[in-house]
This record gives sequence, structure tokens and C-alpha cells, in this order.
Amino acid sequence: MALFISYSSQDRSSLEALTTALKRAQQQVWFDQELGGGDAWWSAILEQIRTCEVFIVALSNHWLQSKPSQAELRYAQALNRPILPVKVGPVDSVRVNPVANLQIIDYQNPTVDAGIQLVTAIHALRGKVQPLPSPLPEEPPVPFGYITRLGNTLAEKELSPQQQLQLMVELRSGLDEDGDDPSARSDIAQLLRMLRLRHDVTYRTRSEIDNVLAEIDAKDKSAGPSPTPAKTEPQRPAGAGTLRSPVPARRRARRRGNASRPHRRAPDQTSGC
Repeated sequence: MALFISYSSQDRSSLEALTTALKRAQQQVWFDQELGGGDAWWSAILEQIRTCEVFIVALSNHWLQSKPSQAELRYAQALNRPILPVKVGPVDSVRVNPVANLQIIDYQNPTVDAGIQLVTAIHALRGKVQPLPSPLPEEPPVPFGYITRLGNTLAEKELSPQQQLQLMVELRSGLDEDGDDPSARSDIAQLLRMLRLRHDVTYRTRSEIDNVLAEIDAKDKSAGPSPTPAKTEPQRPAGAGTLRSPVPARRRARRRGNASRPHRRAPDQTSGC
């Protein structure tokens, strides 16, 4: 059994010091290292949460704002997994967050003392592992699952004006709900561009897409650099040139891999046993 690290993809660079320290301490670590998405990706993450000994939270403002990360945490809590928050980035409030009542290891500036505290806390929590509940709690749905579904719709050979309108309604709804997540926002923008380049796109749809993309572009400029693009092999919609559909955001936002032996998964990310 290993340690599972739940993290935001925006903290990937900060995660390296943590995983390196755990590896040196002879700890087996799993985190969502391969960018991915979809049911298989999410199922692999949930399986690792079920089998982990300690669920480590790579705590930061990015993690607190990540929908996949919060879903992972709630599932770990429902499974009675020992939870260890490790602070890897700024946190606006250490009192108002879902792990505020737990011991938090500050690992923003790794030191020998911080490493000792980290390993000591892990050993202590390993002694508190409980059996999985029976029956198992319901699995959380795939984060941003609608992005995959809409990408599949865009792969259809023909889309009527009514179907295009419905796509715009759903993409706009997704943007309203998840637009603060840079990975989700990037995926939604890519789907909009794919729809715009279709051979059957209507003038009305194209005009509305341009307006929404302008809003996204303005938000991207105010938020800073765009998230790292996914590495998976997506679908190609009819009439959309060479653009390819994105994988849902998890975790570009998440994620995980085996620190000593990288774990590769098919498609999520943000976030390992």
C-alpha cells in the first residue's frame, strides 16, 4: 500500500520537492502524474484512494479551488482514509478550509525539520488505518464529465442549428460554473473553437462563439499563463480541420504517478496511492 497525493496541476512544480523527500524516506507514492481524463482515468484515481494507507493533501489555494481535488478529499473521508495536509503553497485561511481541523505540515520551504515532521506524521497515521466501510460509499462522478460528452457530440458528422444552439447553452453553462478553473476554461475554449471551424456552423453560432471566446481571452489575460495542454490523443470532429478535442480538466489539473516507478494511465487532473 502506498501514499496517495491529491494536488492541483497548478502546483506541479511545488510537488517535486515533496515527492523527492518521500522517495528518499523509502515511501511508496502514487499521484496522478499522467495528464488524462474520462472514466478510466477517474476510476484509476478512485481505486488508488481506496487502497492507500495515507491520503496526503498538497494544500494550497489552487488545491482548495480544484473541483477534482475536493471530490477526492470527500471520497477519502467517506472511506475513512487517514488524511495528512501538507502545505505546498499559499493558503488564504488555515482556519476556513476542509482540512483546517487536521495537523498541517508546512512544506513550502523544505527543511530537515520539516522532512522529519512529515515522515513522523505519516508513520503515526499508518497506525490508524481502518478497514474500508461496507458497503463502499458511492463513487463521485467524473469531474468535468460534460466536457468529454460535448467533445463526443462535436465528433458527429452533422450538427443541426438546434444541436449547435444546445451545445452553446451547455458550454456557456459549464463556463459559468467552472470558468475559474484554468484547465476547464481552456478545454471549453478549445471545444468552442472546434465548433466554430465546423463546415456546418451557422452564422449565429459563430458570432456567439466569438463573443464567448473574447470573454475567455480576457479572463486568461487577467489570470496569467495558460495551463499546460494535455498529452492525450483526442478525437477529431467532422469538419473541424486538425483541431482535436480536449480531455477533461482533471487534473491538467491533477496529477499522479508512482514516485519510484511512474504509473501510466489512459484517460484527469489537478488529484495518488
